[in-house]
Amino acid sequence: MSACLTGEAGQVLRDCDARITSSLSKLTQLLKSRFGGTARADKFRTELRSRIKQPGETLEKLHQDIRRCMALAFSDVDAKARGRLASDYFIGALNDPDFSLKVSERNPKTLHEALFAVQQIEVWLKDASKARHAGEEKIHRRRDRYVRGTTSISDDVVDTDATF
Repeated sequence: MSACLTGEAGQVLRDCDARITSSLSKLTQLLKSRFGGTARADKFRTELRSRIKQPGETLEKLHQDIRRCMALAFSDVDAKARGRLASDYFIGALNDPDFSLKVSERNPKTLHEALFAVQQIEVWLKDASKARHAGEEKIHRRRDRYVRGTTSISDDVVDTDATF
């Protein structure tokens, strides 16, 4: 069992006497004292409150980190309440009040629903931006044709760029 532990947990075992690590109950007690308890949970609650999405960080990475911290900070909270809390922390971590409001309006009840809402809204915003940019380009082309004197009445009436 102890051979399967890595990272900090593995280091704790290497630092301890073999009499402690030879018994499952003693090993469990040791790991709980080191990694459990209210001080550890408080650390992760503080981390959740101050967590913001970093530049270049993916939404999936943020989602994963919130989920990890939630498991460590609120292990004693029932799953439904933990899901709602995780959703709220995720939305707050977006660090964009207007975007967070749009996501909150979707009323996600779980962390997964919050991630899905963010991804969906991002796609819609990108589509809207592309459409707005295409419309601006169309206006500029018309203006340029008019300024060069190549626009005729038929060009204004019949828009060859329009799609039906």
